[in-house]
Amino acid sequence: MAIYESEKMERHIVRLLQNEGLLGKVLLMKPYLALQQVIEAAGGICAADDGETQPDVIVFCMGLSEKTAQILKKKAEQFRCPILLAEGNAGWVPLALAALSGGERFHALYEMCGCPSFTEKSMDECLSAVGFKLYAKDDIMGQVLEENVLENAFEAPGAQLHKTLCGITETTVPSAQTMQFVRLYRWTETSEQKTENVENSSPFLTVVMRTQGTRAQSLREAFLCLTAQEDMDFEVILIGHKVPQENRKKLQQILDELPPVMQERLRYYPLDTGGRAEPINFGFEKARGQYVAVFDDDDILTADWVSSFKRIYKRAPGAILHTYAVGQDWKFVTPRGKAGLRAISAFDKRFCTDFSWKKQLHTNYCPLMSLAFPTYVYKKMGQRFDISLEVTEDWDFLLRTASFCGVENEASVTAVYRLWKNASNSYTKHGADYWRARYQKITERNQQLMILLPQGGSEVLRKGHQAYLDKKYLLELIQKKDADTAVLQEQLPVMDEKLYCDDGNGWSEENSFVQECVSRVGKFSFLYKGIAKVQKNAGLRWDPASYGGLIIQNLKASVTDASGQKYIFRPEDICTNGQAYENGYLFLEDDPQVYFQMPDGFVPELFMITGQAKTAVSVKKMYELFHLDQYIRTSPGKAAIKLLLGKHPTRDSLRFTW
Repeated sequence: MAIYESEKMERHIVRLLQNEGLLGKVLLMKPYLALQQVIEAAGGICAADDGETQPDVIVFCMGLSEKTAQILKKKAEQFRCPILLAEGNAGWVPLALAALSGGERFHALYEMCGCPSFTEKSMDECLSAVGFKLYAKDDIMGQVLEENVLENAFEAPGAQLHKTLCGITETTVPSAQTMQFVRLYRWTETSEQKTENVENSSPFLTVVMRTQGTRAQSLREAFLCLTAQEDMDFEVILIGHKVPQENRKKLQQILDELPPVMQERLRYYPLDTGGRAEPINFGFEKARGQYVAVFDDDDILTADWVSSFKRIYKRAPGAILHTYAVGQDWKFVTPRGKAGLRAISAFDKRFCTDFSWKKQLHTNYCPLMSLAFPTYVYKKMGQRFDISLEVTEDWDFLLRTASFCGVENEASVTAVYRLWKNASNSYTKHGADYWRARYQKITERNQQLMILLPQGGSEVLRKGHQAYLDKKYLLELIQKKDADTAVLQEQLPVMDEKLYCDDGNGWSEENSFVQECVSRVGKFSFLYKGIAKVQKNAGLRWDPASYGGLIIQNLKASVTDASGQKYIFRPEDICTNGQAYENGYLFLEDDPQVYFQMPDGFVPELFMITGQAKTAVSVKKMYELFHLDQYIRTSPGKAAIKLLLGKHPTRDSLRFTW
């Protein structure tokens, strides 16, 4: 059992008064004999509340409420002196954990704290509402005298639940270990201001934009995207970050040209300090919305960007909201001497994937504009973008906040992440060594994360470990050159196949079909019915299994419409995320996928696919296919083999993939 004891509150009060030169005439708002004796022993005088004696300070201990805050305001206004407030902390972690456990210790700790009804945040809000401002403090921390294992996981120091809750509060609640507040406040007429009712006037979304005014055309396009939103329940905070003098006039011109519907939503702030993360923190601080999304001045949004976030919010209020984005290569061009922007590639769907801890801990697949964060993570839980990071600051922030907020996904594309090929960006500004160092920093920080896995999280971990075992086994087999054939998996599970239909917004579980049968390695034949329910079917994706180490050969597929007309897919209609291999495809990685391009105007009712699945592969063919004979002689190859075989893991080889 953890036994707590606090220092005497009287000592803290007197020490704070001495430090601030206020231990003279002290007006006690409530009778407190022990405090009076300590004050007088220290040389102070307890003044009478006769309305005439001018005190140096007013002291109020325990029992704060909105009514007493008004009384304290009148006293401070009458005597023009500071207020010292001593109050218990309702947010003290041991007290909160005792309340969650429902144990007998709650009442003892509650009385030890002074029967508190305020946390640090709510106390400051109560006092600031009547004009008080904090300027000095000497808080009391609970001292642990003895610590034994308790009878519940909330309070037992060694229990994982206790560690997780304490780990979250340490990073989000600065006063979590404070048992009692001892604080000095000042009140002045100018400090009391009537503030607008933010609760009623706040929009759903605050859009934070940062610009240096160097890309005028892309900034105009960014504002055009916002002007075209089908849901206008948002505000825009534009931060001009270190805007060069020569760009300021042009930037102001762009803002002046905005239509009224945007100007009434826009607040512009110049900021000349800090790195890349500084303007984002600044924008979060100024945000009035329930959620905050960061939209850089050179990307593109679809018209349903805001409405998609709001739709997800109604499904999971308080979670981080995530939609899909597509990447695309762009260039700055000057046709006929006139500056312009040009797309030079098709859409890249690498960012069209749900948030997954398995993927996200390795690489960031969620660009900032595809996310909306609840404002409370910044304003009430103290989370900040790390200003020491010039790159990957968004990845770091997402992992820290997702560990306790969770992420709610929607498979709808709402943004184009423009990847500039002939312009300065964070990739060209910083060298490879800098990126590796920051990647290393975040991976080390992630080891300290307390992660609350969502439903299905254990399956993600299981599959991740299976992928590791498959690679390890493969490398062991490849090194046995005396064998003509290697078996990728000794005992292959069932083919947990699934068919996905693309309705124009990418692949989603909503538009997926499965076969109610069991099929193992060997010849297979699958028929999927009822796929006509997916409107605007732009393509099909067949996942033969969830695991890698699989070979699919002699693949044949066709679709049939409601009238009986059949279309047989040609080789040029098919692509995969595997390697071509002996009249088929070799899939080493988990999540093998086969894509089928639909003919224009064809509405399929049935999808038929046949072929053969196996797990034996020629070692010679493997060497030839992946150039392994050369690769395993290189330093990265040796490091990768040592890592995957568990002999000598090194951080430098963590990015190794087949």
